[in-house]
Amino acid sequence: MSKNLNRCEFIGNMGKDPEQAFTPAGSSVVNFSLAVGDDYKDKQGQKVEQTEWVNFVAFGKSGEIIAQYCQKGSKLWCAGKFKTDKWTDKEGNTRYSTKIHVNDFEFIGGNQQGS
Repeated sequence: MSKNLNRCEFIGNMGKDPEQAFTPAGSSVVNFSLAVGDDYKDKQGQKVEQTEWVNFVAFGKSGEIIAQYCQKGSKLWCAGKFKTDKWTDKEGNTRYSTKIHVNDFEFIGGNQQGS
């Protein structure tokens, strides 16, 4: 098989409310991050929990729905493509930013307020 695959899936909780902006054409662009956890046992047999923060961007109708119905603490399943953007900052340094471009998502349970 010679095809490549660029698909990531995560389940986690929003660390803060999603941030919505709009393109000049009026399309929604929503940025958010999810806290995703993992755990393991150390050499002493103690459980160690780790949290990773994963950045996402959702466009169009998906972004509008996420901005409308999600807030800090909301639990989501998100799937999308891994994408790294490169730019030069005002000091001339090369910078990189990696985000998952959301293709699919699903609400899991209620938010912190129970709705």
